[in-house]
Amino acid sequence: MPDILDVVVRDRKDLLAERFLWRGIRDRTWQREYLGSELMLKQLFRDSLRSRSRIEIDGFVTRLGARRFLLRPSPADLECHIICEGEGLRRLPADFEFVRVAGYRTILKSNGRFRIGDNVIRVESYESIRLPSDFVRPEITFREAANLLVEKHVDVIKPLKESLLLSIISSPKDLFRIGGLTTSLMPLTYTLAPSLARLLSDILKTIPKDLTSDRQLQIGVSGLGRIRVSPFSWGALTTSSREASRSRHAKLFSRTVSGSGFNEVTIGISSESIAPESLDEIWIRHSDFPIIVDHASERIGHVKELDLDLAKFFLTVHMNMPATSPSIGDDLLKLVKNPLSKMKRTYDPNGYGGLIDPDVQYGTPRDILHIAKALARAAGSDTVDLIHLHEAIDKFREVREATFDAWEDRDITYGFHTVDEKLGNLGKTSKKIYTYLMDNPNSSTSEIRENFSKISATIYDSSLQQLIQEGLVYRTSEIDDTYCVAI
Repeated sequence: MPDILDVVVRDRKDLLAERFLWRGIRDRTWQREYLGSELMLKQLFRDSLRSRSRIEIDGFVTRLGARRFLLRPSPADLECHIICEGEGLRRLPADFEFVRVAGYRTILKSNGRFRIGDNVIRVESYESIRLPSDFVRPEITFREAANLLVEKHVDVIKPLKESLLLSIISSPKDLFRIGGLTTSLMPLTYTLAPSLARLLSDILKTIPKDLTSDRQLQIGVSGLGRIRVSPFSWGALTTSSREASRSRHAKLFSRTVSGSGFNEVTIGISSESIAPESLDEIWIRHSDFPIIVDHASERIGHVKELDLDLAKFFLTVHMNMPATSPSIGDDLLKLVKNPLSKMKRTYDPNGYGGLIDPDVQYGTPRDILHIAKALARAAGSDTVDLIHLHEAIDKFREVREATFDAWEDRDITYGFHTVDEKLGNLGKTSKKIYTYLMDNPNSSTSEIRENFSKISATIYDSSLQQLIQEGLVYRTSEIDDTYCVAI
């Protein structure tokens, strides 16, 4: 039998050998492999259950079907949970939502030991809450995470690695857009194309699968047996621009809220050419970070082991659902309009301005807000404020100016049509609606319709949609369906 001291020394050596590796959610045993916030949340969870029969407890929701849901202190916790019965609730919390539940313990088995899983709470009420700010602060910096992300690759430019990391940090969905960000890589020369696809493939390998919706994990639930859950409704994928252009990907890549099983998805797209044939191609039109790569990054060794600190960084940021601060509120369009107008005027002669869509619900302002959400997550902030929004505008502008300038240097143009030329191809009703909006900016659809009451609803609707599709008018409010002529 080995000496106990030898065993302790050997165990400590094993810990040192593994302390930088992510062994997976299920295989974590050492305290260092857990986030400090996870351990604190678990303790708070246990303490809440030790109270009297009436319980108030915080946790992440996993829907179980019928009127039941599971509550856990952390999305990555496979052991600590409690069943919640929501028979009296008008509506149930959403999957993955962090909530505060109030109710009564209805079942408590006792065999001399306290077992959390034997508790059932009859829920009287719940409210959606945010994690305390101390719990959403990553343990490493954004810069450290960016370097770890590409540590197997030499000479990756700063805008590229930062954009890739922000895409993985992702952003929560909202009423108008599936969460997440897209990075599209274009080679300066066609010989670089294979290296871009390889880089994205390697980056995908650095993401622990058990932190995504790609892999489900089993949890043993008292009375229900073993159920399968995903820690997050967040996925990641890479593809080529050719595949991205296929119609079956349209809803996902355009981030249309309906018709997708994702709340968030990180997308990496590699192109075979420096520019698309048309700016209507979905992979460029809906790219948050379109980047031209001018050299291949050399890979050192194989991408096998997942870094523990990077995995914990991903776990932290995806627990955070930052809220938009009142300083942004309903003024999103107002806050981004001037820099977008300036960019559009600068690059319109070559047609590049067509990639700037001022529609506040589904266009560029919404994209910038989602970049700001990722920046808030990276900074450990539970609120998206003006600082994050202004930084997001800078990053949006930085990558596009570099791309647009590279296209301009190579005489790549897409044609530019004036307002008169666009209107010339539309019908009389479209022209009248445009003139009305020129004189009456920020008019609602009902106000516009009232002035064209003699026109059939079908003609009115199609005429307004034509103006929107041509980029001649755009929505100006997140709350009301109001329109202005394009910037």
